[in-house]
Amino acid sequence: TVPTFGGTNFGSPHNISFTAGTAAATMILYKAEVAAINASDGTINSNTGGTLNATITEAAFSKLAVSLTSPQTNGTAFTGTNTLTAQDAYGNTVTTFAANTNNVTVTNSLGGTVSGLGSGGTNVLNQAGDFTSGVANLTTDGIIYTGTSGAGTFTFTPASGTAATSGSVTINAGAATRLVVTGSATQTAGASNSITITAKDASGNTVTTYTGSKNLTFSGATSSTAPVTTPKVTNTAAADIAFGSTTALTFASGAVTTNMKLYKVESAVVAVTDGSISAAGADRLTVAVSASTMTKLAVSLTSPQTNGTAFTGTNTLTAQDAYGNTVTGFNASTNNVTVTNSLGGTVSGLGSGGTNVLNQAGDFTSGVANLTTDGFIYTGSSGAGTFTFTPVSGTAVTSSSITINAGAATRLVVTGSATQTAGASNSITITAKDASGNTVTTYTGSKNLTFSGATSSTAPVTTPKVTNTAAADIAFGSTTALTFASGAVTTNMKLYNVESAVVAVTDGSISAAGADRLTVAVSASTMTKLAVSLTSPQTNGTAFTGTNTLTAQDAYGNTVTGFNASTNNVTVTNSLGGTVSGLGSGGTNVLNQAGDFTSGVANLTTDGFIYTGTSGAGTFTFTPASGTAVTSSSVTINAGAATRLVVTGSATQTAGASNSITITAKDASGNTVSTYTG
Repeated sequence: TVPTFGGTNFGSPHNISFTAGTAAATMILYKAEVAAINASDGTINSNTGGTLNATITEAAFSKLAVSLTSPQTNGTAFTGTNTLTAQDAYGNTVTTFAANTNNVTVTNSLGGTVSGLGSGGTNVLNQAGDFTSGVANLTTDGIIYTGTSGAGTFTFTPASGTAATSGSVTINAGAATRLVVTGSATQTAGASNSITITAKDASGNTVTTYTGSKNLTFSGATSSTAPVTTPKVTNTAAADIAFGSTTALTFASGAVTTNMKLYKVESAVVAVTDGSISAAGADRLTVAVSASTMTKLAVSLTSPQTNGTAFTGTNTLTAQDAYGNTVTGFNASTNNVTVTNSLGGTVSGLGSGGTNVLNQAGDFTSGVANLTTDGFIYTGSSGAGTFTFTPVSGTAVTSSSITINAGAATRLVVTGSATQTAGASNSITITAKDASGNTVTTYTGSKNLTFSGATSSTAPVTTPKVTNTAAADIAFGSTTALTFASGAVTTNMKLYNVESAVVAVTDGSISAAGADRLTVAVSASTMTKLAVSLTSPQTNGTAFTGTNTLTAQDAYGNTVTGFNASTNNVTVTNSLGGTVSGLGSGGTNVLNQAGDFTSGVANLTTDGFIYTGTSGAGTFTFTPASGTAVTSSSVTINAGAATRLVVTGSATQTAGASNSITITAKDASGNTVSTYTG
């Protein structure tokens, strides 16, 4: 503002009226200074001795003036020359200005905060000492801007007076204090996720001076399990480096972009550090990793299980991607899974038909088939084996070894020799088995069994027997106590009758039936005796007629089919006193030919058995060279055909007198032929 005299600016002509050598007018000065005021009319002036030396002081405070150095650094006290001046209306410094009585508040256009000033280190100059001779040295006072970097202005507003706004000041980012990881919040296991790592200051401004190659270490994601695959980041040389190892990345203007591969389904919180600064808290990248497409199955089966019964315990089949993550959307109705096994049995209870195929949408829940709930059943041979689950599309999986125990005992099986000699011991085993024929090892202890299927011998009557645990022989049809161990017991059986015996057994609940029974061909023992059957009556001197047999028998009356009279001659005698003939090689009373017996039976009628002698009732005895003789029941021998007449009477008589004589018809042996009549 130009000083004036009488309303006219200094330096401009001014008309003034002098009276008595003096003129008066008002002079207004604006600049605080010691002024030497001179006047001149062009001819004369006040330079010599006529100068008015006037001291002009500042007017009252009315405004502020600011000067800030640019650029500055975020979060750091301003450097350079940074001043705030209290002024009067004419721009003169108000040297007496005191901020404690006229607080000055500092705001900015960048949206950050100002601090470091006044009594509280805030954005307010409120101390008497904040201004010295009307000027606040903001550098010394410690003004700090914290917030978004960029170009902006600072406004200083006094409690009383006019505010001042600075020129544009560039705020550069502060020192890098953290790394920020950004990228997609979702990714598929094994896929690339483009991520950016940005160096930022405490206020989140990108630190463009953070450049060049940096050795970073990533963390916060875990490895997949099947197979174990470590999360990776691609370095500047395009190599994939595992999390936890140093990854060299080249930053430009405070940032670098690369690819990250995560393999495990999880909510990974990816962090990074260069050893000095790190990504922490919200600066980390949270990534929801989802499973890739289904490529394989994983199975877990509980061992042991029971044959023919639904599996118990935890039994699961899981659809997985290539990294072992569960594929929650797997649907067996569009990708059937067939179950086979190494034991040779069958799998059932699964899918729509209760077969060995998982083929329903509901068979898997969130990628896991609960085989226990689904009703998984194995039926077949017990033992240790594996189960293989094969999808239509994808890689099959085979379980670890599973022990299949026998199911509940449903039948008894009798085993032993298929042949035995009458009266001899046959070692037999009775085994408790389940429906699939597996030995039920839990069938133990004393069991009350009843045997059947074999008949008694006839001569003498001898009932088939089994030896019980107490070593007593118990007849078929009676309760036999036997002690089982691990599902089986071995004992002795004795059969006496030659037959094809089909031996069965029952404990009252389960039995041996069908092929589980033991078929035994019982053969005769050694010959110990003979049995004879003769038809009565017969005729003296004539070959016997009718059925007349002599049978070689063992001790139980079974026919000894291999009996040979040539090695064990049989001699025939009788109680009538006559003779027997027609037998053997000499037609005598001795059977001594191999052919005399056929299958243990001598057909005496065919052999030509003849009795010659006194007729009447008598018996015939057959005595083997080795063995017990046998005597027939009474046989009546009738006289043979009449071959002569015999006259009897008094051996003396008188001539002409009567002599009573008898004429008798007799056979060749002298037996009266009673049939000679009429």
